[in-house]
Amino acid sequence: MRLKTDSRVKEDNSPVDIRTSTERYQLKFVDSKAGYVDVTKDVDPGRSAWLEYYMIALKYVDRIDLYVVDGRVLEQRYNDGTIGDLITPGGRPDPKTGKVKSGPKFSMSKVMAVTDTTLVKKFTIELTDIDGRIKNLGESLKLSLKELYDELSKFQFNVETIITGVNEKGKIIRDQFEFDVYHLSAEKNISNLANHLKRLVSDINK
Repeated sequence: MRLKTDSRVKEDNSPVDIRTSTERYQLKFVDSKAGYVDVTKDVDPGRSAWLEYYMIALKYVDRIDLYVVDGRVLEQRYNDGTIGDLITPGGRPDPKTGKVKSGPKFSMSKVMAVTDTTLVKKFTIELTDIDGRIKNLGESLKLSLKELYDELSKFQFNVETIITGVNEKGKIIRDQFEFDVYHLSAEKNISNLANHLKRLVSDINK
């Protein structure tokens, strides 16, 4: 699931956190011990009260588990009575007090147990050893930049030798064979630079 390019984070008190031209999202970020999470309903009279997606992020010490509930499938199964006990009914008067209870809620133990990916998709974001990962990435980038700089320096020397006819040691180049050697070396530098740049981009995108 990818958010559309016209996604907008709502800054008002609307029950919808993110809205696109066609879809509405509710995001709940809760502790992993949370037993129940509200099923938010929209108040737009022109649309279904059920949102298109409910995203529930459970925070653990070493990870975040993200459960994405498809609201369209949820609504269909709720209406036809096949949703089971995934959500509490809610909205009913308490028999003792007569007061109306809060709206329906997700039972997180049931959400976590769902294996039907048309209804619930699960994603995990690992949080272990963040400092170590940053350090390794920094060291990798440092090495890639050093290799890139060294190769660029060699390329500069080779090109200057070809142009001036004098190598980096101050020796005058007199025959074609030596020029060809520097020319081939410069071409190899270019190939190596391309490889170093690819590795640098790969390190940045890790």
